[in-house]
Amino acid sequence: MDQAVKTQFQPQLAEISSQLQSNSLQVVELFSGLHAHQLNLRLESDSWSIAECIVHLNLFSEAFVPAIRQSCEYARAEEWFSDGPFKMDVMGRLLKYALEPPSKWKAVTTAAFEPTIIEPLEQVVPTFLEFQSQLTEIVDIASGLDLNRIKIVSPVSSRVRYNLYSCFLIIAAHQRRHLWQADQTRIALMLNESRQ
Repeated sequence: MDQAVKTQFQPQLAEISSQLQSNSLQVVELFSGLHAHQLNLRLESDSWSIAECIVHLNLFSEAFVPAIRQSCEYARAEEWFSDGPFKMDVMGRLLKYALEPPSKWKAVTTAAFEPTIIEPLEQVVPTFLEFQSQLTEIVDIASGLDLNRIKIVSPVSSRVRYNLYSCFLIIAAHQRRHLWQADQTRIALMLNESRQ
């Protein structure tokens, strides 16, 4: 496929990178100006604190990054090449719809992704940003591969699979879901302080 056609479809990957970058900026803003006790404060017993939301995302990235890398390596070895266009599959569309904020229902995560331990608080954001850097690097690595053909097994359930293009968009939507959740907590904290 000639370079002109390649360029036509590259915006799909650029848009994914842009979404990841936007999420990174929002995480930095979320933590800005808050004290440790505010970052760890749960507004309700069954909700997560701002820090817990980001640790949850870090746990997801920790599971996704090696799985996606391995799938890309396999696809390259098998010469699964394509310059697009890429489309979300049915499972991907359903999950992305469910994840986009504002939350449509309260989901229960599996034990592996429960933020039960807050790593040193000062490492929560740098860890998130490092994983975002790795995810952005993988988007670049995936350039030229057939994102429709490559299948990713969900780290939440081995019965759930979606193509790599869907996977990238699901990751970004999942991040937005919990950043929205964390932002609601921050807004409530600011309102409470203004009333005191």
